[in-house]
Amino acid sequence: MTHRIQIIPADEAHIAIIAPRMRAADVAEVWAAGRRSPHEALALSLEHATHASTVTLDGRPEMMFGVGALCLATGHGVPWLLGTDAVVRHQMHFLREAQAELARMLQTYPVLRNLVDDRNSVSKRWLRWLGFTLFPPEPYGADGALFSPFELRVDHVRFRTGADGRLRCDRRRRADPAGAGDRGGGAIQCADRP
Repeated sequence: MTHRIQIIPADEAHIAIIAPRMRAADVAEVWAAGRRSPHEALALSLEHATHASTVTLDGRPEMMFGVGALCLATGHGVPWLLGTDAVVRHQMHFLREAQAELARMLQTYPVLRNLVDDRNSVSKRWLRWLGFTLFPPEPYGADGALFSPFELRVDHVRFRTGADGRLRCDRRRRADPAGAGDRGGGAIQCADRP
């Protein structure tokens, strides 16, 4: 069965559709990080975003993601992503669509940096596939849960137009500071969209 996946501008109305069905790992992460409910975490993320999108599956909002400014002076951005289990079931379709959004974030913010709950194995796998470097976990939040810092720098990718006319971001190989070997996703192909 073919599903229609779209990335559309995020809207507050999407929060009420996604929050009650948020993935258990995302619920645990937002609680551990700041003792927020799924609704509160989505609302706060959307409020502070300079760019936010919603992923729909067959017209139904399933995930919100975006980026906010960590530091305007240095151009560091904070990417975030919260969604439902439907995104996990269709993760390769989602990841392919998300690559163009990642390229757009990197063109605005030369450094993307945030934390991920170390227990959130799906999100960590996605981050590596998208080219982020994950660092060793450290205690964070009210309960001191382990969170792994992650980062992607614009100087770690090359932007170019491929033979197919699509914007490409080729990830440059570099050492993994965690010592586990670079498990990033290699080439990142990004659709060139207005």
